[in-house]
Amino acid sequence: MHHYRAYGLAIGSALALPELASSPALNCDVTIDYDSVEGPLPENGLPRLIRLDEDGLYLAWPFIGRFRVATTGRIIVDPLTDNVQHLRFALLGPVLAGYLHLRGTPLLHGSAVRIGDRALLFVGRKGAGKSTAAAALAAAGCEVLSDDVIALEQDGGAMAILPGFASLKLSQAAREELLPRATVIGADEAGAAKRMVRQDANSTAPMPIGAMFFLNGRGSSASERRMTPAETMGDLLGHSYALKFGDKALTGSTGARHFETCAALARHIPAWDLTLPDALERLPSFASSLLEEHSILASG
Repeated sequence: MHHYRAYGLAIGSALALPELASSPALNCDVTIDYDSVEGPLPENGLPRLIRLDEDGLYLAWPFIGRFRVATTGRIIVDPLTDNVQHLRFALLGPVLAGYLHLRGTPLLHGSAVRIGDRALLFVGRKGAGKSTAAAALAAAGCEVLSDDVIALEQDGGAMAILPGFASLKLSQAAREELLPRATVIGADEAGAAKRMVRQDANSTAPMPIGAMFFLNGRGSSASERRMTPAETMGDLLGHSYALKFGDKALTGSTGARHFETCAALARHIPAWDLTLPDALERLPSFASSLLEEHSILASG
């Protein structure tokens, strides 16, 4: 059994997860085991199937595997492939996020970096450039806190994130331009669109949020516009990670907590609508300008 820590959780896993930071063997909040999982595979060409039920969460990907996430913290992996990279992508994305959701943790679809003692969040749809923006900030000296899944909590009255792991899914071009010295996890595959790269990181405690950036596309140059609380609230709800888990995911007490968290973020955390430059070579300049402009956020 391998032992890790992410999102404030002690994780024990039969599957090696080099994307995560190693941890001493402790009482585990989450255990990941191999076993058989009953359930259907996606139909009609859909890439995955996710079902929230009374037992927890069931997830399945064709040619990758079936996964069962229990409220007790047990995650069962039933592989349909020998490619452990594909299994890890599923585990460290929707599967682990599913357990956080079952715990009642509000989640956003985005990436986060640390500047000073604050977190900057990059939120947006799939392919909007969240990981690329985080990589540009990492190349400028920021610490990566999370990629794809942002776990939120209120820490002593402040809005904070729970650091996940300092690995980013990047295209080969973005990796070579922004983080050429980063550790690539796993052997390269012909035709792989994205690979995971790891940065050194130390943050494990909740990190107060300094600002949020909502990615709306790419242009010839970077631009940003300050958002109103009402606009921010709409985008936060629209980019809730739990929407991946079905219509019932944000009902009841879980939905109420998520709504209250988003409302607090919209009221108290500054937010900008952000356009990224469409040329990779312009991203270092974008990162430097962003850090200079928002450096005041580093200490609250």
